[in-house]
Amino acid sequence: MGDVIKIKKSTIKITIIAIVIFSFGLIVGKGGLSTNHATGLTLTVVTSDKCNSCDSSQIVEAVKRLFSGIKVNTISYENGGKAIVDKMGIKMLPAYIFSSDVKNEGNFSLVEKTLEEKNGEYYIIPDAVGSSFDPLHESECSDDEDDDNDGKIDCNDPDCSTSFKCVEKRETPEVDLFVMAYCPYGTQTEKAFLPVLELLGDKIDFNLRFVYYAMHGKKELDEQLRQYCIQKEQKSKLLPYLRCFLEAGKSEECLNKTNINKDALNSCINKTDKEFKITEKYNDKST
Repeated sequence: MGDVIKIKKSTIKITIIAIVIFSFGLIVGKGGLSTNHATGLTLTVVTSDKCNSCDSSQIVEAVKRLFSGIKVNTISYENGGKAIVDKMGIKMLPAYIFSSDVKNEGNFSLVEKTLEEKNGEYYIIPDAVGSSFDPLHESECSDDEDDDNDGKIDCNDPDCSTSFKCVEKRETPEVDLFVMAYCPYGTQTEKAFLPVLELLGDKIDFNLRFVYYAMHGKKELDEQLRQYCIQKEQKSKLLPYLRCFLEAGKSEECLNKTNINKDALNSCINKTDKEFKITEKYNDKST
């Protein structure tokens, strides 16, 4: 199973800043900025009064170092900034918009790849600096305010449907675990889960789920079908079976040990296989 590398937007933002400042340092070293005073150049920064994480100071500082003498105007989205970002088609804040004469600056080439031009002005691409606040999104789900002015407040707004604060309260919490039957990371997770699942018993509604692909061939598909059907029709025996299977992966031995009804199991496996065309799709090499 391949490793997945996740990079936080804040890391990307810091990296961009570092690259810009590093480039600035190289130009200073060559004397490129000593005579490059950005007379008349302006940067408009649009942020939001409702965004606690919209810190534009690092980007502004980097821009000032690149364009000496630039004038910076900061405007809130709620007090005039909306018209500006709407005109530019910018969706995320903070937004950074240069006046048209930025293209005439000596250091324009350093930031050109991070800019988009519209209406004769240039704005920094939001992803390039980690701008991720959507002013048209319900930003807070428990402040009793209509943050995006759509007439829907907090948990009544679809934007909050995935917020922990708006999760439907249940008598029995539902726990889903997604694995592949022979994935070493998945089996280690299952081993860690088992004692907790056995302890909680019917205090939770546990569901073993399987991802839509198999990285360990046909045997993995077969085992996932097997576990799916045990859970579906003989659920009380799922955890005992898993405890046995996770020790050495001996399915037949574990079926016998846990007294699982094999006739019922095989019937479910055949029915499920046909319904979802699992083996058929596996054998189809064109997919």
